[in-house]
Amino acid sequence: MGHWRRPFSAANGLTCSSSSSTPHTDSSTGVLLLQQQQQQQQQQQLEETHTTLLCLSEASPQQQQQQQQQQQQQQQAQILLLKERIADLELQQQLEQRKSTAAAAAAAALQQQVQQLQQDNQYLRLHFKRSFGPPVAAAAASTPQQQQDPQSCSTEILQQKIAVYRQQLMMLFEQNQLLLQQQQQQRQQQ
Repeated sequence: MGHWRRPFSAANGLTCSSSSSTPHTDSSTGVLLLQQQQQQQQQQQLEETHTTLLCLSEASPQQQQQQQQQQQQQQQAQILLLKERIADLELQQQLEQRKSTAAAAAAAALQQQVQQLQQDNQYLRLHFKRSFGPPVAAAAASTPQQQQDPQSCSTEILQQKIAVYRQQLMMLFEQNQLLLQQQQQQRQQQ
Protein backbone atom coordinates (compact mmCIF):
# COMPACT_ATOMS: atom_id res chain seq x y z
CA MET A 1 0.00 0.00 0.00
CA GLY A 2 1.58 3.29 -1.06
CA HIS A 3 1.17 6.73 0.46
CA TRP A 4 2.13 10.15 -0.83
CA ARG A 5 1.53 13.51 0.68
CA ARG A 6 1.66 17.03 -0.67
CA PRO A 7 1.54 19.73 2.03
CA PHE A 8 0.48 23.31 1.51
CA SER A 9 0.00 26.25 3.81
CA ALA A 10 -3.40 27.79 4.31
CA ALA A 11 -4.00 31.51 4.78
CA ASN A 12 -3.61 31.25 8.54
CA GLY A 13 -0.38 29.29 8.30
CA LEU A 14 -2.05 25.90 8.93
CA THR A 15 -0.29 23.14 7.03
CA CYS A 16 -2.61 20.73 5.25
CA SER A 17 -1.76 17.49 3.54
CA SER A 18 -3.58 14.90 1.53
CA SER A 19 -2.63 11.31 1.00
CA SER A 20 -3.82 8.46 -1.14
CA SER A 21 -3.55 4.77 -0.59
CA THR A 22 -3.65 2.11 -3.21
CA PRO A 23 -5.17 -1.30 -2.44
CA HIS A 24 -3.05 -4.33 -3.07
CA THR A 25 -4.37 -7.82 -3.50
CA ASP A 26 -2.58 -10.99 -2.54
CA SER A 27 -3.41 -14.11 -4.57
CA SER A 28 -3.59 -16.14 -1.36
CA THR A 29 -6.34 -13.99 0.16
CA GLY A 30 -8.01 -12.62 -2.98
CA VAL A 31 -11.26 -10.74 -2.69
CA LEU A 32 -11.37 -10.80 1.12
CA LEU A 33 -8.14 -8.84 1.40
CA LEU A 34 -9.31 -6.38 -1.23
CA GLN A 35 -12.56 -5.77 0.67
CA GLN A 36 -10.69 -5.18 3.92
CA GLN A 37 -8.33 -2.75 2.24
CA GLN A 38 -11.22 -0.92 0.62
CA GLN A 39 -12.88 -0.50 4.01
CA GLN A 40 -9.66 0.85 5.49
CA GLN A 41 -9.25 3.16 2.53
CA GLN A 42 -12.79 4.49 2.91
CA GLN A 43 -12.20 5.22 6.58
CA GLN A 44 -8.95 6.96 5.74
CA GLN A 45 -10.63 9.02 3.03
CA LEU A 46 -13.31 10.14 5.47
CA GLU A 47 -10.67 11.32 7.90
CA GLU A 48 -8.74 13.07 5.15
CA THR A 49 -11.89 14.72 3.84
CA HIS A 50 -12.66 16.06 7.29
CA THR A 51 -9.12 17.40 7.64
CA THR A 52 -9.24 18.85 4.13
CA LEU A 53 -12.49 20.68 4.81
CA LEU A 54 -10.98 22.25 7.88
CA CYS A 55 -7.98 23.33 5.86
CA LEU A 56 -10.05 24.64 2.96
CA SER A 57 -12.15 26.74 5.28
CA GLU A 58 -8.99 28.69 6.15
CA ALA A 59 -7.28 28.50 2.73
CA SER A 60 -7.34 31.02 -0.08
CA PRO A 61 -9.51 30.39 -3.19
CA GLN A 62 -6.43 29.49 -5.20
CA GLN A 63 -5.32 26.99 -2.61
CA GLN A 64 -8.83 25.55 -2.42
CA GLN A 65 -8.91 25.01 -6.18
CA GLN A 66 -5.46 23.43 -6.11
CA GLN A 67 -6.46 21.08 -3.32
CA GLN A 68 -9.66 20.08 -5.09
CA GLN A 69 -7.79 19.32 -8.30
CA GLN A 70 -5.32 17.26 -6.36
CA GLN A 71 -8.10 15.25 -4.75
CA GLN A 72 -9.75 14.64 -8.12
CA GLN A 73 -6.48 13.34 -9.55
CA GLN A 74 -6.05 11.04 -6.59
CA GLN A 75 -9.57 9.69 -6.93
CA GLN A 76 -9.12 9.08 -10.65
CA ALA A 77 -5.87 7.22 -10.00
CA GLN A 78 -7.56 5.10 -7.34
CA ILE A 79 -10.45 4.27 -9.68
CA LEU A 80 -8.06 3.17 -12.43
CA LEU A 81 -6.08 1.06 -10.00
CA LEU A 82 -9.21 -0.60 -8.63
CA LYS A 83 -10.31 -1.44 -12.17
CA GLU A 84 -6.94 -3.04 -12.82
CA ARG A 85 -7.16 -5.05 -9.60
CA ILE A 86 -10.68 -6.24 -10.46
CA ALA A 87 -9.53 -7.28 -13.94
CA ASP A 88 -6.61 -9.20 -12.40
CA LEU A 89 -8.91 -10.98 -9.97
CA GLU A 90 -11.34 -11.89 -12.73
CA LEU A 91 -8.48 -13.26 -14.84
CA GLN A 92 -7.19 -15.30 -11.90
CA GLN A 93 -10.68 -16.65 -11.32
CA GLN A 94 -11.01 -17.68 -14.96
CA LEU A 95 -7.63 -19.43 -14.85
CA GLU A 96 -8.57 -21.29 -11.68
CA GLN A 97 -11.86 -22.37 -13.22
CA ARG A 98 -10.05 -23.65 -16.30
CA LYS A 99 -7.60 -25.56 -14.14
CA SER A 100 -10.42 -27.05 -12.09
CA THR A 101 -12.35 -28.00 -15.22
CA ALA A 102 -9.29 -29.61 -16.79
CA ALA A 103 -8.50 -31.49 -13.59
CA ALA A 104 -12.08 -32.71 -13.29
CA ALA A 105 -12.11 -33.85 -16.91
CA ALA A 106 -8.80 -35.66 -16.47
CA ALA A 107 -10.07 -37.30 -13.29
CA ALA A 108 -13.26 -38.43 -15.04
CA ALA A 109 -11.30 -39.84 -17.97
CA LEU A 110 -8.92 -41.57 -15.59
CA GLN A 111 -11.80 -43.04 -13.63
CA GLN A 112 -13.37 -44.34 -16.82
CA GLN A 113 -10.08 -45.94 -17.83
CA VAL A 114 -9.72 -47.56 -14.43
CA GLN A 115 -13.24 -48.96 -14.65
CA GLN A 116 -12.49 -50.35 -18.11
CA LEU A 117 -9.27 -51.90 -16.82
CA GLN A 118 -11.16 -53.47 -13.95
CA GLN A 119 -13.69 -54.96 -16.34
CA ASP A 120 -10.91 -56.28 -18.58
CA ASN A 121 -9.13 -57.62 -15.52
CA GLN A 122 -12.23 -59.54 -14.50
CA TYR A 123 -12.59 -60.89 -18.04
CA LEU A 124 -9.00 -62.09 -18.08
CA ARG A 125 -9.35 -63.81 -14.73
CA LEU A 126 -12.48 -65.64 -15.84
CA HIS A 127 -11.43 -66.70 -19.35
CA PHE A 128 -7.65 -67.11 -19.23
CA LYS A 129 -7.44 -69.16 -16.09
CA ARG A 130 -8.86 -72.33 -17.62
CA SER A 131 -7.07 -72.01 -20.96
CA PHE A 132 -3.54 -71.08 -19.92
CA GLY A 133 -3.15 -72.03 -16.27
CA PRO A 134 -2.45 -70.04 -13.08
CA PRO A 135 0.88 -68.31 -14.07
CA VAL A 136 -0.43 -66.76 -17.25
CA ALA A 137 -3.79 -66.08 -15.65
CA ALA A 138 -2.13 -64.21 -12.78
CA ALA A 139 -0.07 -62.08 -15.17
CA ALA A 140 -3.09 -61.35 -17.32
CA ALA A 141 -5.15 -60.41 -14.27
CA SER A 142 -2.53 -57.83 -13.23
CA THR A 143 -2.32 -56.28 -16.71
CA PRO A 144 -5.83 -55.96 -18.22
CA GLN A 145 -6.60 -54.07 -21.41
CA GLN A 146 -8.99 -54.78 -24.25
CA GLN A 147 -11.14 -57.86 -24.30
CA GLN A 148 -9.79 -60.52 -26.67
CA ASP A 149 -10.88 -64.02 -27.56
CA PRO A 150 -8.35 -66.31 -25.81
CA GLN A 151 -9.06 -69.17 -28.17
CA SER A 152 -7.75 -67.15 -31.12
CA CYS A 153 -4.42 -66.22 -29.42
CA SER A 154 -1.39 -68.39 -28.98
CA THR A 155 0.55 -68.43 -25.72
CA GLU A 156 3.41 -66.40 -27.23
CA ILE A 157 1.08 -63.71 -28.59
CA LEU A 158 -0.76 -63.60 -25.30
CA GLN A 159 2.48 -63.08 -23.38
CA GLN A 160 3.39 -60.23 -25.72
CA LYS A 161 0.01 -58.65 -25.12
CA ILE A 162 0.48 -59.06 -21.38
CA ALA A 163 3.79 -57.16 -21.59
CA VAL A 164 1.99 -54.36 -23.42
CA TYR A 165 -0.74 -54.43 -20.78
CA ARG A 166 1.81 -54.01 -18.02
CA GLN A 167 3.43 -51.06 -19.75
CA GLN A 168 0.10 -49.35 -20.32
CA LEU A 169 -0.98 -49.96 -16.75
CA MET A 170 2.28 -48.44 -15.46
CA MET A 171 1.73 -45.35 -17.60
CA LEU A 172 -1.81 -45.08 -16.29
CA PHE A 173 -0.56 -45.35 -12.72
CA GLU A 174 2.02 -42.61 -13.31
CA GLN A 175 -0.64 -40.35 -14.79
CA ASN A 176 -2.81 -40.97 -11.74
CA GLN A 177 0.04 -40.06 -9.39
CA LEU A 178 0.78 -36.90 -11.37
CA LEU A 179 -2.86 -35.86 -11.19
CA LEU A 180 -2.95 -36.43 -7.44
CA GLN A 181 0.16 -34.30 -7.01
CA GLN A 182 -1.38 -31.50 -9.06
CA GLN A 183 -4.55 -31.62 -6.98
CA GLN A 184 -2.53 -31.48 -3.75
CA GLN A 185 -0.56 -28.50 -5.05
CA GLN A 186 -3.79 -26.70 -5.95
CA ARG A 187 -5.19 -27.34 -2.46
CA GLN A 188 -2.00 -26.02 -0.86
CA GLN A 189 -2.13 -22.88 -3.01
CA GLN A 190 -5.76 -22.29 -1.99
